[in-house]
Amino acid sequence: HSFKILKLKLKGKEIWDIQGLLKAEGHEVFIRALKQNFLGELSAVEAAIDLNDYHNICATFAIKSTSVGQLAELFSGKDSLSMQAELGGRMDFCLKDFKIRKAEGKFLDNTGGFINIKKEANLAFLKRYLDKKSYETLVESLKNYKYNNADITITTDEGLIGLEMNFESEEAGQRNIIINFHNVE
Repeated sequence: HSFKILKLKLKGKEIWDIQGLLKAEGHEVFIRALKQNFLGELSAVEAAIDLNDYHNICATFAIKSTSVGQLAELFSGKDSLSMQAELGGRMDFCLKDFKIRKAEGKFLDNTGGFINIKKEANLAFLKRYLDKKSYETLVESLKNYKYNNADITITTDEGLIGLEMNFESEEAGQRNIIINFHNVE
């Protein structure tokens, strides 16, 4: 069966015209999103819910040429961070009892992009995971940073979510950033 969500509000942003397929097989429900306007071109989003064990939800995102600018703006605010990037890749994400149990993915951008941290207040949550010097270095190194290639990897391991971001720039040099988010639920 197909479904359509005309408008969804999330943190003051409107995501409209989400279309997809809903399929039931035995005690499992599969959701496949085919079209949405928020992240750009999405090649596949698939989620599975086991009705016998609905506390376990897993989703796979296979993304092609996704613009992350709107996503960055959603979480940080338009006045704090601007980002132009076209990322493609795949992410597997699972919740158990509504807590993150798996988040693994790999995203690449070979077309180049731009990051500008305008106001760091909305990135203050990173202070919980970085010492003062690392935080200040991160913020400074990503102000008006233009890159040629990006490689982003997300991993999970026993309550730890790792985010590794590697950017290469012919003009501004390389940026290798690793952030470990501890006790994430």
